[in-house]
Amino acid sequence: AAAKAWVNYTHATTTVNDSFNVSSVSDVSTGVYTVNYTASMVSSIYAVDGFSAGNSYGSFVSGTSSGVSRRTWGYGGTTLTDVTSSTSVTGDLA
Repeated sequence: AAAKAWVNYTHATTTVNDSFNVSSVSDVSTGVYTVNYTASMVSSIYAVDGFSAGNSYGSFVSGTSSGVSRRTWGYGGTTLTDVTSSTSVTGDLA
């Protein structure tokens, strides 16, 4: 299935570099960002995939029908705020 939303964004400024079905990226707390959808998903149950540049890990904190939050940290456990990330979502739109 094709992605229903995707985004490439810069953490430090929450600048959206390119996207599809993403209205914005919000800085929730240190290293935690929420990708906000233009058109909502049918529920909070859908597949999410992501990547952060550099020496980093990422995990998805929570998802709702209107967006998904993710956290990124470095190999040493330090929360990262200066990387570029990509997030992709597959599922059904509302």
